[in-house]
Amino acid sequence: MLLRFLASCWSLLILAGILAWVTIAPPYPNEPPIRSDGLGYHFWTHAILRGDSNFAPYYDGTEEAGLYPADPARGFYHNKYAPGVAIVRLPAMIFFADTRTIPVVVSKWEHRLSLILADLALLVTAFLILRCCRLLGLPATSSQIAMLAIVFGTGLFHFATYDGGFSHVYSALGLTVLFFDGVRSLKSPGASLPAIRTFVVVLLLLLIRNTNLVAIGILTLGYGWFLYRDRRLDRQAIVRMLLIVALPAAIGLGIQICLNSHAHGRFTASSYGKESFLWDRPMALSVLVSSNHGLLLYYPVLVVVLIAGLIRKETRGVTCWFALLLAAYVILYGYWHCWWLGGSYGHRGEVELMPFAIPILAACLARAHGAAKIMLLAVIVLSVVVALVFLHGYWEGTLPFEFVTWKDYFDHLTGKYLLVCP
Repeated sequence: MLLRFLASCWSLLILAGILAWVTIAPPYPNEPPIRSDGLGYHFWTHAILRGDSNFAPYYDGTEEAGLYPADPARGFYHNKYAPGVAIVRLPAMIFFADTRTIPVVVSKWEHRLSLILADLALLVTAFLILRCCRLLGLPATSSQIAMLAIVFGTGLFHFATYDGGFSHVYSALGLTVLFFDGVRSLKSPGASLPAIRTFVVVLLLLLIRNTNLVAIGILTLGYGWFLYRDRRLDRQAIVRMLLIVALPAAIGLGIQICLNSHAHGRFTASSYGKESFLWDRPMALSVLVSSNHGLLLYYPVLVVVLIAGLIRKETRGVTCWFALLLAAYVILYGYWHCWWLGGSYGHRGEVELMPFAIPILAACLARAHGAAKIMLLAVIVLSVVVALVFLHGYWEGTLPFEFVTWKDYFDHLTGKYLLVCP
């Protein structure tokens, strides 16, 4: 019994152990846990509890936390970050947030909870994606190897620990919940998406990060296609998807637009003030392969997933879907004025999509045999090691937070700073 249990969840135990170690004794000098963008997300906790969306009392003269004067005439300051992360964490944070102190003081327990909740979000994400692999009939060993490879070979681990105060791990969790429910309903004849949970998760995803609308849309189209293929896409199914997916998405966007408009004193769609997209300056190629956070250069395991998934006929279709999802975000962020998204380990705009790579990699591992399997495992290990080398540099401060040059990149790729611990 014990051996069977360990065989089914050894990867989760490894992940939980590493997360506990990093949380109890952080192996990096940067603190406190709630800082930078994470501070902006967290300020919503205090704003919600105080019942006041004017962030003037939290403004310290800088815009590091995303606060800015939206309507100077009224003295109204807005928070460019959405309130979803604070809403998700509120049931735990409500007991420790001090809303009486101005300027705001974030307590040590709020910092600790930020780390713990991000850890739990990643663990639940990993658990659900392994359940998806099981529903898809993939072997447990291949699934667990793939899960660890993607968690540590991309930004998932980093944005659940070092930058756990950011929104990405919560977006990853929400999208994984939708993916799991979709797979489970497709694998069970007559089943459908759970209405209440889908409604709530979609609404929260829009309030966590507005760009999650793109992933929700592509996920819904993919789900609809499978229903159509199985001759289950009737009028009732379409109406149901509109009610539990499109409606909460519209409500989430409506709430965000209302918050923006209230802060500016006029109709405003974007919460980012003067920051905007530059539609005449495409930078998608830089998003992929720039030394400054290029997605494929810092998370090379994605290259392995895409190539291996496209080679095999069985995984080609779903790999194309995953590539389409990645491409949508790469192109979108390529038009953003700050296409590298500021300080980041790798290009963080696609981190929430990484769980979808796990079943693809697991399927490739399961179907590979002999020398091909050994080669695939070797390439996976190598790609994860490369990602961890850059993670080490970022955590130790030898790799710049942003504006990474090719010299910085290759110095770390060759291991020049591997033993450096400032």
